[in-house]
Amino acid sequence: MIVFIAITLWFTGFAYPLPETSAADAISGVTCTSGVTYGGREWKPTSIDKRWSFESSGQPWSGVNATRESNPHNAANPALAVTIGDASAAYKSAVGSLGFTASELAEFVNKPDRLVRVQFRRWQPEGWGGGQGSRIYWSTNSTAGVQWTDGSADTLSNTQKNGDLETLYYYGTDSRFQPKNGGTLNDIRFEIQALNFAGKQPSGTKVFFDDMTITVLEPADGSDSTLWRIGKNDGSSAEFSNYKAQTAPFPVPSDWKTKTDWTSVSKGLNASVNQTLSFSFTLNEVPCEGVELHFRILDAYRSIPQMAVFSNQIMAGLIQIAGINGSGAVDSAGKPLAYKNTYRLFIPPSLLQKGTNTLRLEAYGGHLADSTGDPYLWWVWDYLQLDALQQPAVEPVHGRYVHLGTNMLNNFAYNDDVIRQYSQLTKWMGIAYSGNWMRIGFWSDTQSKWRPHARSVLETLKQLNLTPLVDIFGSDITVRDPDIAAGNVPPWVKQYYEKFITDFGDLFQYVEVDNEPGGYNHTLAGTIALAKFLKEHRDSPEGKKNLKIVAPGWSYNEKKGIPAGWERDPKYRKQVEDYADLTNGHSYGTTGVGALGKRGGALIENLLTYDDYTGDGLKKEMVMSETGANDTHFDGDPRFGTQSGGNKYKAIFDRELRSDIGYADHIMQHAAFYTDSSGVSYSLFKPTVDWNILQPEQVVAWQNVNEANDYRLATFRRLALAYATHGRPLAYDYVNRTDVADKKVYFRAVDTSSLPASAVGAKADKILLNFVNFDKTPQTMQVRVTMPQSGTYAGERFGPGTSYASAYSKVTLQANPAVLITETLQPGEAVQYILNVR
Repeated sequence: MIVFIAITLWFTGFAYPLPETSAADAISGVTCTSGVTYGGREWKPTSIDKRWSFESSGQPWSGVNATRESNPHNAANPALAVTIGDASAAYKSAVGSLGFTASELAEFVNKPDRLVRVQFRRWQPEGWGGGQGSRIYWSTNSTAGVQWTDGSADTLSNTQKNGDLETLYYYGTDSRFQPKNGGTLNDIRFEIQALNFAGKQPSGTKVFFDDMTITVLEPADGSDSTLWRIGKNDGSSAEFSNYKAQTAPFPVPSDWKTKTDWTSVSKGLNASVNQTLSFSFTLNEVPCEGVELHFRILDAYRSIPQMAVFSNQIMAGLIQIAGINGSGAVDSAGKPLAYKNTYRLFIPPSLLQKGTNTLRLEAYGGHLADSTGDPYLWWVWDYLQLDALQQPAVEPVHGRYVHLGTNMLNNFAYNDDVIRQYSQLTKWMGIAYSGNWMRIGFWSDTQSKWRPHARSVLETLKQLNLTPLVDIFGSDITVRDPDIAAGNVPPWVKQYYEKFITDFGDLFQYVEVDNEPGGYNHTLAGTIALAKFLKEHRDSPEGKKNLKIVAPGWSYNEKKGIPAGWERDPKYRKQVEDYADLTNGHSYGTTGVGALGKRGGALIENLLTYDDYTGDGLKKEMVMSETGANDTHFDGDPRFGTQSGGNKYKAIFDRELRSDIGYADHIMQHAAFYTDSSGVSYSLFKPTVDWNILQPEQVVAWQNVNEANDYRLATFRRLALAYATHGRPLAYDYVNRTDVADKKVYFRAVDTSSLPASAVGAKADKILLNFVNFDKTPQTMQVRVTMPQSGTYAGERFGPGTSYASAYSKVTLQANPAVLITETLQPGEAVQYILNVR
């Protein structure tokens, strides 16, 4: 009996595998080792073919609640049976290694031209209830230890299963093959689980798994998806030369796979030495799914340089590169600290051509800067690589996959006055429908201001496909409760939390442990206790299983707290972080990347908290629950090139958000309507004097009185439209290619219906068309975009107006299935269309 199993590791990025079943295979009961077609390409098996039937002992999963037994549903053939007991709990097999050798892992991990096929059969009854059923739960093992990866979404099923063949496919470059905590991968394992938390299956119920196989496939035509690589992927820039000017495109050599001497190429870009660098290469055919450029940055200046990428003179993207060089930050050994990260860029086939292609890279300070900052616009890279995509892109990745959002509150109140703003204002901001995050302050000491309307708030966010980050523990718990201060969670707090979960737990997934605990004089012991309680409750039988715990919004205060300054100390923060799934931090006015010096910045402190991490980016997914700038913040550093031209107030907010995009994952501006106690505004919108009567149509953007035309909303929208709108990319091309050649304009069209449902079931069905002008001069963009189908599309257009009334208009477009749209934008302006087909 030959049933297969496809590797399923949690992927917090862009692609979700599509389950397939084959009736013919299910009937025959044999493993098909012939070639297959997947992603529009033919594949054939390699020699890596792992198989487990249960005819005899020797498979690795027997143990705990699982045994090898006769399967009454399959002619009494032996299979692995997971037996449910008396309790409402999860019943598990032993954790079994898949048995990959180091050489086998090297054959497919990180390789875009390898496909991993996993297949299996299972038998189970119906009647489990939501979120229950059987699944395969995956983990990786590396030199950094065992790391469980919540990769159950693809295999979790609560429906009746009758032994049909289930098949899943994953590419070798998939992030589920990357250890979350770094280190060298040396094993992949899984356990089989039957989740009966609801207690709907009686004791003695058995779930059977049989005939598991993992097969690694390679292209049947023998082609390699890597078109070229410049440099060696070895964590060093030693093979390159120092910065030097280049006047002609560098032809990618035919021996790039074996080449070790790359001294003819600079180690990166420095705007004062080699502002541009071009590569020429030949395509015999244009890859029908486009290509992806990826490159690893080893160091960059804290100015947050931008790398414009032009494919045959048309800008494919503008990458925001985070760096902390210039801050003076050092690691625990006293060595200079650097942020290392791999950035990725989708280049559609419309920007490629058969024959000679030119890829030009440019160091850019942005439309608000002049050339005086050029010496500080630099970075160092490890390598650059261009890959042909083997399947349709599921996201037009633009550097990194990030979410933007804000906090929309009225003096801690969440009521009908606030709810009626959400739909129209989040669309104006450019964040609706893409899973972007909103911070929601349901503080325990302000319940009267939010509890009556809490479900309405969360349901409204769900309708907009916005992700709530919920704050629960107010000062009555974190400050005034003596048990918490001493490090104990009293019964009343546990009861309060359990009722909160009962009342609202079906509408949120993420909870923030605390807010700036040191800055508000919270105790270390109390903060640890709350984080530990959240994790222990989640992991208990009655816990909220899909809960994700977000570390406190760190302020890194060096004086307050008990003990004094504990929040600045990485070893103290680590004691809290050990219970959190996601890390966190606050940053204002570029403090995150070193505006305060070598300590106190969110990126710097995160690197210090996890100073044992040697992998890419940050060790944990990062939330930034507060970021932004107020009316008094300005770009005061002459090295940034924004001292003249009346842009320094605008520039500080722009640089702050761009830096966050370079390293954080879920970023929330503080706040949409907010003026502090001294009367200084942080707002995107003009604070209202009477929320009781405020209608969205009356809202206007806040203008900083210190600088003409400084509207933080305009900056926020520009970056949201370029980096935080998500979904399957739609094909497009410029009609006026000559006009936009070498201009910094960016078009992004996505179909949000392709986004998977969130943990609370939020989905979207909008088409988003985004036009952004990053150039220093006005630009006209004439774009022909292919819509998902022919027909009439109706919706809304949000332009660059400073009031809702001037920015908003209704639109109707006729697609056949292409539609031509023309937009003329001033420097820094952006336009979004939000559409549905009629």
